[in-house]
Amino acid sequence: MIDTIIRDNFPEFGSVYYQPVDIEAQPLYRLRLLTHARSVRELFRLPCEACIEVTSGIAAIVLGMEPDTEHLQVFPIHQHLRLKPGVYFNLIALSDRVAYDLLAPESRLVRAQLTAPFVPQPAPEQPQVTKVLDSCYIDAGSAHCFQKALHSYYELLYVSSGTLQVAHAAATFSLTSGEVLLCSPDSERAKLLAKNADCAYLSVIFEMQCTASHELLDRAFFCTNGLREALQKLIEDCTTPSPYANTLIVCRLQEVVVRLVQLCDRLRSEGMLDAGVGMNCQNELLQHVVHYMNARVTEPISIEEICRKFFISRSSLQALFKLYLHTSPKSYLIDIKLQKSKDLILENQYTISQIADMLGFSSIHYFSRLFKKHFDVSPSQYTKTLADSENT
Repeated sequence: MIDTIIRDNFPEFGSVYYQPVDIEAQPLYRLRLLTHARSVRELFRLPCEACIEVTSGIAAIVLGMEPDTEHLQVFPIHQHLRLKPGVYFNLIALSDRVAYDLLAPESRLVRAQLTAPFVPQPAPEQPQVTKVLDSCYIDAGSAHCFQKALHSYYELLYVSSGTLQVAHAAATFSLTSGEVLLCSPDSERAKLLAKNADCAYLSVIFEMQCTASHELLDRAFFCTNGLREALQKLIEDCTTPSPYANTLIVCRLQEVVVRLVQLCDRLRSEGMLDAGVGMNCQNELLQHVVHYMNARVTEPISIEEICRKFFISRSSLQALFKLYLHTSPKSYLIDIKLQKSKDLILENQYTISQIADMLGFSSIHYFSRLFKKHFDVSPSQYTKTLADSENT
């Protein structure tokens, strides 16, 4: 049984078990070891299956199929481990010191010296929320526009419904339901917010340790399910009176920031995030979106669905299409659907009504109106023209 906490590739090296091995019931050698090392200079290997049982302390295990520092992997130890024959291993201490038992049918322990000490790389330093100065949830109400007080702190804005226009620094954002924006400090220009009557949004102003300019700042994101759930919990803590509210808000906000960092990492790995290296990444994102639209041209997809798929706000998607294609996402989607409709009419396998339904148009009348506007001829007239050309 493999513990789900251990990464998926751990079965390459062995498995986990829960009850300590009974060495009286089977002939096993027991070697009791102690370590306080935070790095590895040598690896061990046994030609037979070996069991490792940590008896005190918190440890991680370094594993590899060869004694090569470039291909070693580190796994936290949560249960007892059973390693496959021939696997190279050693333990590192996460606490002050670690005691463990090594159990095996034989004691021929082979040691392999590494060419250089192996030191596990620490997790990248993440932004840390240190203090929340103000938080509020503005529920739907009358439309209004106002300029916020000038300040030099981070501010999180999340729209749960409606539309919120945000003018921050040198940029303008149009946030719709499910979109979040983390504004960087700006002590020179105050933010201008304009909400429509249906808009409900969360605002949190806070201090944060952020050692470098991060991609999550001043960029609108469409929330993943996990991020949306974390933001909803943050709203609940901001609107529920409690002596523990401020502590909970800091914790919830930290989770939101971490989830935003994870989202940035994911988008960057998929080539869908401009990491500040010019227009190439934006171009790649546009290519992904356009490919997605074309691959699903016969499906009733929406702009909202595309935003969710690529974790991009509607305003950012609009800006991307305007910059490179000089059109809007909706216009582009309609254009490729209309072009596809001509191909389907040419195939002569479907009625006009079936084609309109297949391409996701709300009605045959709406489809016909767009078709005539685009091609200066109605679908029925175009069909008749094709038929006449075949008969001549």
